[in-house]
Amino acid sequence: MSDGGNGSGDPRDAGPGQDKETDRRRLKILIVDDDEFVRKTLDRALRPHHVLQAGDYHQAEHVMLAPDTELDAVVSDYRMPGPDGVEVLAAASRLQPRAVRMLLTGSPPENIQKLIDSGLVHCCVLKPFQASLPRRLEALARSWRAAGIPET
Repeated sequence: MSDGGNGSGDPRDAGPGQDKETDRRRLKILIVDDDEFVRKTLDRALRPHHVLQAGDYHQAEHVMLAPDTELDAVVSDYRMPGPDGVEVLAAASRLQPRAVRMLLTGSPPENIQKLIDSGLVHCCVLKPFQASLPRRLEALARSWRAAGIPET
C-alpha cells in the first residue's frame, strides 16, 4: 500500500492552509489494483490530486478505515486475486459512502447494469482506459460532492 502524494516537493503534499486554492481543488482518490503499473499510471494521470494506492482488498480496507480519511473516489480493478473489485466497492459503500465508486475492468461482470442500478457501482470504465479518464473521474466526484449526496 502506498500514498502517491507523500513524496517531498510534490505539490500534492501542501498541507491544509499552505495553499488554500490547491487544497480546495484537490480530491482524495483511492486506486485499488493488483497491477502496480496501472496504479502508478493512474497516480501520474490524476495529479495534482491526492492519490492513495492499494494492491488488494485488504490494503484498500485498511486505507478506508483509517481515522480522518474521507475519500472523494474509489477506483477499483474488477479482477484481482482474492476479493474482487465489486467487493472492494461494496466495502467502500459501507466505509466511505460519500465517495464515488468506479469499477475499472477489461471485461465487465455480466451483472454490471444491476450493480450500477443498485448504486453499488457508479460507473464502469473499460481497460485500456482513455486519457479522458482523470477528467471524467474528477467531474463525477465534484458533481457528487456538490450535490451533497448523503451517506447511504
